[in-house]
Amino acid sequence: MNSVPPRSVDRTPPIIAEAHTEELKYVSAAKREFASEARELSYDMASVFLPRIYSGRLTAKVREQLTPLVAKGYAQFISDQVNYRLQTALGGSQRFETSPAKEEAGGESLAEEKVDSDIVTTVDEIQGHLIVQAILSRDLDPTRVTLRDTKSYCGILMDDNNRKPICRFYFHNPDNLRIGLLDEDKNVTLHQLNGLPEIYQHTDALLEAASRYA
Repeated sequence: MNSVPPRSVDRTPPIIAEAHTEELKYVSAAKREFASEARELSYDMASVFLPRIYSGRLTAKVREQLTPLVAKGYAQFISDQVNYRLQTALGGSQRFETSPAKEEAGGESLAEEKVDSDIVTTVDEIQGHLIVQAILSRDLDPTRVTLRDTKSYCGILMDDNNRKPICRFYFHNPDNLRIGLLDEDKNVTLHQLNGLPEIYQHTDALLEAASRYA
């Protein structure tokens, strides 16, 4: 008589599954806090590092003077890490990607321009990327929202895929910050920013763009 094979049973202990869920919960919460700190370094975070870099007495005046410098050092560290990751990923080679769509302003194509060692990712671009991640974290995993810099603009992409653009930053001139929003046909419309927090004014457009690739 043929025996019936036993049904596969998930024997993962509930406590392990619960632990994994808790881990994801706290990792995501920590990432949101780091994104917040990158936008504006808090007094508490600065207080962690000040005793390590200043040997004198930390008076209120000293804290007031050094906290912006800690914030600047933190931003530069992030910038250095991003540039290092870009260079490592590229391996010193040149890369091109093509797409037929054109911008309404400036006539640029969505084709990624040559990436080389002359490209410097600015602190504004890094902070803008973190703001977009924070906005989109409402509906999706913010780690899917990636930054890819070129000579003409800084692209914010879904899944590091040049064919899934969310928006573009034109931040080369700190006095003329602009964000490029893309419609369903990948046409770009430029919007002036009087400061990085104004990116939040385009929350609906960013959520709509990201939803195309969810």
